[in-house]
Amino acid sequence: MLMQDLACGFTGAVLQCLRWRYDLNVNPQVQMDDILHICCRWLQPNQLSAKEVAELVAMDQFLQALPAKERKAVGLHSPTPLREFLERLECALATLEIGRDACKDFRPPPCRPQTP
Repeated sequence: MLMQDLACGFTGAVLQCLRWRYDLNVNPQVQMDDILHICCRWLQPNQLSAKEVAELVAMDQFLQALPAKERKAVGLHSPTPLREFLERLECALATLEIGRDACKDFRPPPCRPQTP
């Protein structure tokens, strides 16, 4: 798959939006047009309601604020309804907590001297 093909999808638009940076060597109007086009591909204002667009932005901001381990555990790569997002997040956090508890209680067996 070409990078162009990946960049055309929803996930590609989100990534482009997150990675976008202002370039002093490029005309500001051109850059604004580019970021506006990327945001429209991500937020799909012609297909989604204002509430759905706000939910996408809020979920993205929430995911970006999560620590890396928790963000990876949620593992969202496509648009998700808010309720599903919260369910996946709660499940991921519970799973991580179980793992932390198991590691906390783990005691390695005593070392046995090796015989030659």
